[in-house]
Amino acid sequence: MTAATRIDQAMLMAAGLGTRLKPFTNFLPKPLLPLMGVPMAQYAFDLLKRTPVETTVANIHHLASASSQALRFLDFQGDLEVSDESELLLGSAGGLAKAGPHFLGKPFYLLNADTLCNIHLTDLAKHHLLLRHQFSVRLTLLLFTKAPTNNPYREILIDDRRSLVRGLGEAKQGKTFYAGIAVIEPEALTGIDPAIPSEFVPQILEPAIRTGRAGAYIVDNSIEVPNSRWFDIGSAELWHQTHLDWIKLYEEEELPPIWRDRLLKANRRLAPGIWVSNRAPEDVDFSGWRAPCYWAPDGNEITPPARLTSGTILYGKSPFSAETETPPRGIGYRGLWKTL
Repeated sequence: MTAATRIDQAMLMAAGLGTRLKPFTNFLPKPLLPLMGVPMAQYAFDLLKRTPVETTVANIHHLASASSQALRFLDFQGDLEVSDESELLLGSAGGLAKAGPHFLGKPFYLLNADTLCNIHLTDLAKHHLLLRHQFSVRLTLLLFTKAPTNNPYREILIDDRRSLVRGLGEAKQGKTFYAGIAVIEPEALTGIDPAIPSEFVPQILEPAIRTGRAGAYIVDNSIEVPNSRWFDIGSAELWHQTHLDWIKLYEEEELPPIWRDRLLKANRRLAPGIWVSNRAPEDVDFSGWRAPCYWAPDGNEITPPARLTSGTILYGKSPFSAETETPPRGIGYRGLWKTL
């Protein structure tokens, strides 16, 4: 890919309310909730480090000031610019239209802050540029051939011969689905009012499909280890399960290096399936813990819980009495708790 055709811009969608992650998102924006002690948005920035991206735009709305400051403290490549939607949440299309001037009429990567994906974005970019040359596509979606079985995702119908999207199906398990990553051409945003809320599917994707200008970059994950390449963290249940999946993948030596390296920078393994943040004391007594489990201290609270049951993910102090109660299977954050 030459300098003239490379894609060196990205958009991180980080403005959502995180409704399915309540009550945790009442006090912290969804992109900053931790996965194994690392803010979710960091994993998107890590993915972009494998590209020539020089500018990333992140839109913000919920707890906008905290989001803007915290995002700038993360480890990212190039420049980070903020598209402020604090006065009005513009949706997945309106947010793109508002951020559009940042991209100076050039294509850009689109990523969601609450999905984690292990692919090489430059391969997606090359495929998009080919489809743009052949069919004048306005966008190219990253698709996986097999959706995770824990939730239904809308099936994407494709024209295999031309690598184009030909339609949208019903929400199903185990079918071809959109992974929340795409390359977007500026003309895909034509006609979208940046001051009015609007959504990606009806305003951007469906018009591109109708005109034969929606590309498909298909990754066959049908024979891979289940839930090893893509994770949706949009609900408390999925957030909790992703912690457990990552612990399991690490134990089985299946966790991709891009995530394993970040995991090991922030955490340490005390025993099979038992992990703590590196901010935890060196002499953690985990004799009352049962794998798989994870604990990270919060601020000045560095007293480890006496007991953790299997399947417990805990950030900060347990909301249960350390003397009399064992936290049930679930996830806790800064005194908030969800049993799962």
